[in-house]
Amino acid sequence: MDCSSTPLLPLDLERQIFEIAALSRPVGIPNLMLVAWRVKEWVEPLFYRTIAIRRSHAPPILSEPLDGYPIFTAGTILSAIRRDPPILFHQSVHNLFLPDGVADEMDVTALLSACISVENLWIAEIDDEMLSFASLSPKQLYTNSLPALAPANPFFSQITHLELFAIQEEDTTNFSRLSLIPQLTHLSFNGGGLVAEFFFLRLLETCKSLSVLVFLQGIPGDWARHSEDIQTQDLLKDIRFVAMCCMSFLKDWQMGIHAGADYWSRAETLIAKRRSGELPVLQFEILEDESQRL
Repeated sequence: MDCSSTPLLPLDLERQIFEIAALSRPVGIPNLMLVAWRVKEWVEPLFYRTIAIRRSHAPPILSEPLDGYPIFTAGTILSAIRRDPPILFHQSVHNLFLPDGVADEMDVTALLSACISVENLWIAEIDDEMLSFASLSPKQLYTNSLPALAPANPFFSQITHLELFAIQEEDTTNFSRLSLIPQLTHLSFNGGGLVAEFFFLRLLETCKSLSVLVFLQGIPGDWARHSEDIQTQDLLKDIRFVAMCCMSFLKDWQMGIHAGADYWSRAETLIAKRRSGELPVLQFEILEDESQRL
């Protein structure tokens, strides 16, 4: 690193150039950090803005990032937390992806306690004990179960987008608290046997703030196999309900963060077209899995 280099451009302009370069391809930030100490100070926080952890034996669907975006191991992140000033992680980390099984390879509580500014949290395994040691107020949460914290807990206060996956029909009785999450506007369910129209209808009736309710099916068109079980058209007429497929989880999550183009935005587009009359009201399903093309 050149400690004595003198900037040839105004500092504000030089910083803007390096930050644009860093954000356009975050995986290259470690090389930019070698240019000069001032550049390191500018771009290092951007390197940790989005942290996606790869498990040692993770399936490709959960471990393959978008081109140009870094992916970390449990060891590298915990080493950086121990090495660097705490404020770096306290202020820099806004997006955190922790797939299924990562708790077997690292101290998740230590990571959550260090990343207190996380706004977008994908955590496959979450429990109340983890959250009791971390002061988190995420805006987007992707998880396998709803923590048993009281809805008044600050953890829920800013959540607008919530995805619950690996949910089964018998779990639905525990979701009466969803309507008590004050800022919740986007809700989705991924997988499992949850295809009961009465449950979705109840959510739409009780969660008055909901503008998007997504059922993430296993394969495009999967909902059609259950359509004969639906005894009312009320659910399908509610334009807030969308059925769709998303299989490239990590890529879709990263596209949402960096370009605003994830399954949430695709659902919003379909809802807008149904509302405007551009599409029929009963066209509630997105058949093509666009996440596979990312």
